[in-house]
Amino acid sequence: MAENEVHGNKINIFILAAGLGERLRPVTNHIPKPLVPVLGKPALQYILDKVAKLPYIKIGINVYYKKGLIEGWISQCSMSDRITLFREEDVLGTGGAIKNAGDFLNSGTFLVYNSDILSDINLEELIENHRSSGNLATLAVHDHPEYNCLVIDEKGLLSGVEKERIEGQNRLKAFTGIAVYEPEFLQFLPPGKSSVVDAWLKAVSSGHKVGVFDVDGCYWNDIGTPSAYAGAIFDKLRAEGETVYVHPALKKCIDVDIQGHVVIEEGCELPTPVSLMNCILLPGCVLSTRSPIIKGEGRGDDNATPLLKNCIIGPDFKIDLDEKDILDFDNDGRQLIGTGGSDRRYYRIKKGEGSVVLMQCGSDDPDFERQIEYTRFFMDRDVPVPGLINVKTEKRQAVFEDAGDVSLYSHMKCPRESEEIEEVYKKVVDVMIGFHSGATEHVSDCPLLHGRIFDYEYFRWETEYFIERFVEGSRNMILSNKRELEKELDALALKAGSFP
Repeated sequence: MAENEVHGNKINIFILAAGLGERLRPVTNHIPKPLVPVLGKPALQYILDKVAKLPYIKIGINVYYKKGLIEGWISQCSMSDRITLFREEDVLGTGGAIKNAGDFLNSGTFLVYNSDILSDINLEELIENHRSSGNLATLAVHDHPEYNCLVIDEKGLLSGVEKERIEGQNRLKAFTGIAVYEPEFLQFLPPGKSSVVDAWLKAVSSGHKVGVFDVDGCYWNDIGTPSAYAGAIFDKLRAEGETVYVHPALKKCIDVDIQGHVVIEEGCELPTPVSLMNCILLPGCVLSTRSPIIKGEGRGDDNATPLLKNCIIGPDFKIDLDEKDILDFDNDGRQLIGTGGSDRRYYRIKKGEGSVVLMQCGSDDPDFERQIEYTRFFMDRDVPVPGLINVKTEKRQAVFEDAGDVSLYSHMKCPRESEEIEEVYKKVVDVMIGFHSGATEHVSDCPLLHGRIFDYEYFRWETEYFIERFVEGSRNMILSNKRELEKELDALALKAGSFP
């Protein structure tokens, strides 16, 4: 019986991981590109987690640059017994690497995935489309002007590759670095170093169909450059509803001030007071007073805490970044910093040397008036909320003081000294006392708030939301004693609801 009949619809997977990562230097002087960390996990781990959901037989990975580090990591990963390594003595290129693994891939349909691609492309749909099309190869493509070079005909087939973009040519697409092939494709790859693009064109000229699967709208990021790598990390933070990631192995942050988006990976040391804003600290980074990275960084006077902003920092390097390349700006130059119910959006807008926050609500958002009235009420009672600057009711817009990105929750992710923790929580308690005394005494001055009923049903909604979004959603905890917890939350809601 043929091997492809034995395995049914299962496929083999091949991950291209041998590249030098030259565009990502100096990061790749220390870490091979497949192992660069993204919130505590190597990029390669994200790809393995993604392809592991497919009906696969085995996974092949080619290695060349810093192969010892990659092999060592793979030997420790949970999927190591399903992975076959293809060691290259010289870089073989995208075509040569696939040809070199020909004996591994020739048993049936196979998927090839570049190791520097992070995406949410639906691989199951790509494979299904390929199998129903009769294509020799199916390339996942999208509209990405910077890389658009594949010429697609009216039937959705590859007809050529343009070295330079032709003005007015609207049939161009970019290759995502993900494709599905039939084993017959291997015959168009010569031994030795080659490009898979040349093989596509040879197959097309021989009368075979090389089709495309359009994935426009899917998330995609090529982490091949420092700005793209940083952008992917901050995208991941935003997708998880976070602004700060601190690896659990970090033991201490002494007077570390965090603003914007900050990532501190494993193996970092911060023994010196420092301010971080939109920074990524890679393994081996030590920010001490003797560090050349720290020297010369400040806020205008000799005694100022050093400020590191918009950069990637490694053991012996600092890469400065343009914040427009790494943060989420829309076409109007506004930075999206948060979302809320009823399609609500919050944008940071530059204003002189500072910035303000624009809140844009949907036309049917029931909480727009509440937000405005509550803010005015709290400001009048000296409760520290972002100041209201301007309101355009007809446009459902409001402009607020910019209070920064970091919440108490994010601030406390960085391990602090007990004295510092105590001081922070004293400030929180002081605010709560003012809120529950002075503001509460005058709540009738704000009819929208005075008429809001916080009873048992409301508090139980809040605690269910807590379980859904934090316990199960954020912490991925499986509750084995949920009934006992429900009893506890019932008692808490009853007690809270009994107060005036």
